[in-house]
Amino acid sequence: MDVHIGRFYPFGVFQNVEIWRTYFRAIVLVAASLWLVFGFDAVIEQIFPLINNIIPLLTGKISLEAVSTMMQDVYGKGNHLSAVVIYGLSWLFLSNALERGGMVRSFNFFMSMMLTLLNMGIFEVSWNICCGYFQNLPWLLGYRVNFYQYISWVVIGILSILYLLYYGFKPNLSNRTVICSILAVSLWLFWIYYPLPIHQITVVLPNGLWVSSKMFPQTLYPVGDSITGGLHYVENNQIHLVNVLAKIFTTAGITSFCMFRKDTK
Repeated sequence: MDVHIGRFYPFGVFQNVEIWRTYFRAIVLVAASLWLVFGFDAVIEQIFPLINNIIPLLTGKISLEAVSTMMQDVYGKGNHLSAVVIYGLSWLFLSNALERGGMVRSFNFFMSMMLTLLNMGIFEVSWNICCGYFQNLPWLLGYRVNFYQYISWVVIGILSILYLLYYGFKPNLSNRTVICSILAVSLWLFWIYYPLPIHQITVVLPNGLWVSSKMFPQTLYPVGDSITGGLHYVENNQIHLVNVLAKIFTTAGITSFCMFRKDTK
């Protein structure tokens, strides 16, 4: 499956998959450590105030307390560290499984990446559709939140699956795939028809009031862009736990299905 052009191998950097696994293990370890330190709803953006102020901090121009306050101000308002851990582990499990199934070197790397993009895309498209509909935030289905990018990830993943099927690889339809998929659907339904008490918020917009719905509740409500209200964070670890569990089992179900093996019959 590797492509050579004369003596030039354009994908040589991806040939040693074990090195990439080492990188991914390091990323997962760092993300998990930061997640543990920063809090359950921690986001990648919390590290930016520290990075941007490292020189002033070392020279005494700003206090550690001030930097800590800036880091806490963006808590829960960005890309979750939990997602880095979940998708990083997914890539690692998938890469090892595909190698056992007959995919090696750069073919393994690219298929692991494409199928992980499918995984991420399915969750993000589902989340944007549900949040846009149940929270009355239709702008989430537009270009400003990368909705079309998420769709492209799904398309790339589907094309990769069709490619593998064409060349005789078979998906994993084991009980594990079925159980994880059932749990994922159950968690999404629980999240949509969330039965526990929540704190609803009201936001004043130029064209009227927006009130959060009891269905598909969030910890971060993207009410609009900077013109129409921005982001509104409501800390609720129970809701975030449902979010994380839904992501874990959605990812597990898709990852398990995508553990293709070469059909030797």
